[in-house]
Amino acid sequence: MLPGFLACLPPHLHPVSAQILQLFLNGDLTLGEFRRMFSLPNSDYLPVTDCILRALHIEIPPVEL
Repeated sequence: MLPGFLACLPPHLHPVSAQILQLFLNGDLTLGEFRRMFSLPNSDYLPVTDCILRALHIEIPPVEL
């Protein structure tokens, strides 16, 4: 993992979220898929998602309702 976003991660990242993060970093998930799926196991991860994207210098598009 890249050191820039390690500060975003909680001490005990849910295993499913860890797998989703790895898939995203490997290019196997789109940005939209990552944003929808990363916080599914724990809604407290919603701000973590944006923190990761900011640390990776990825523009965060507005959420479409």
